[in-house]
Amino acid sequence: MRLIRNPDHLARLWVLCLAAAALVAACGDDDTTAPPGGGAPPASPKASFVDCWVEGLEYTTDTASGLTGEFGIFACALGDSVAFHVGDIALGNGVAGPYMNPIEIAYATDIFEYEPTNIARFLLTIDDDGDPSNGMQIVAAVRAAAVGKTLDFDQYPGTFAADANVQQVISDLTAVTTAGTRPLVGETIARTHLTFTLFAVLAGLYGGPFTGSKGGDDWEGRWFLQVAANGDIIGEFSPDMAATVVMSGIMQPSGSFSCMDQTGMGLMFTGRIVRGEDGLHDVTGAWTDYEQGSGTFSGDRPHYPDEIVCP
Repeated sequence: MRLIRNPDHLARLWVLCLAAAALVAACGDDDTTAPPGGGAPPASPKASFVDCWVEGLEYTTDTASGLTGEFGIFACALGDSVAFHVGDIALGNGVAGPYMNPIEIAYATDIFEYEPTNIARFLLTIDDDGDPSNGMQIVAAVRAAAVGKTLDFDQYPGTFAADANVQQVISDLTAVTTAGTRPLVGETIARTHLTFTLFAVLAGLYGGPFTGSKGGDDWEGRWFLQVAANGDIIGEFSPDMAATVVMSGIMQPSGSFSCMDQTGMGLMFTGRIVRGEDGLHDVTGAWTDYEQGSGTFSGDRPHYPDEIVCP
C-alpha cells in the first residue's frame, strides 16, 4: 500500500480501506471489516507460513499433517499447535495463524537472534530455483534428501555456517534442486529478506482509541497509523477537544514501533503490533509528552494485507 504523506488523507484512506476490504479476499477468504479498534475477523482466516511464501514445507499438528501449499497456506485451525520440518530436520513450532515465520517458530523476539536467522538462511538456500522473489518452493526431492538428517539452528551464524554437518546437509539438499549445489545463504541476505517480508506482513492502516491525562485534564480520542512496506510510519493522534497531532516514526520487524509528533508538542507514541487470537494484528502501547501527559492506546488492523510482495 502506498505511504500516505498528507495527514488530511488518512481519514479518507480509512473509508477507502473499508470499501476495498469488502471486495478483497484475504488469503483466499471473504473478509468483513469494521472501523479500527472494533474490527471483525474474516469468516475463515487461513494459517500460512512466510519467509516470502514458502510452499512444500512439511507441518504436523495434533490431528493432521501435510505440506504448505500456494501462498504458504496449510490446513490447520487458528490456535492449534503446529510444528514445521523438512524431512527429519525440525525447524520449530508455534501457534497456528496467518503469516507464521522463522521468528515465531523460534519463539524469538528479534530478527538478529541466531535461531530465526539460521532458519531463514536454510529456507532460502533450499528454495528450488534459488530465486525467492517468485516465492520459495521446497520440492519432494529435497524433503526426501532431508530424511535422517538434523540441524542445530540455535548457533552463532558463523559457527552454523562452519559446522561440517550443516555444510554436508546443504550440499546434499541443494544437489537435488533445479538451481543445483550451492553454499548456505549469508546471514545478512537472510535477515534483509526476512525483514522486508515481515514489513510487508505488518504494512497497512491501524487505528483505535487512546486515553490518559494531560495538564491535569482527561485526554482521549482516536489515533491512526499508516505502516508502509519499508517500515516507515505516518499517522494522526486526534484528541476529542484539541487539534490533531501529526506523527511519524519507524516500525521494527518484530512489530515494535515508536513515533514522534511533528508539531513540537514532544508527544511520544510507543507500542507493539502482535497477532491476536482471531488471527488479525492488534496494537497496544503508551504515550507521553513534555507536559507530563501520559496514557495508553489500543487498536488493530481489521483486515489482512491485500498482498505480500516477495523481496
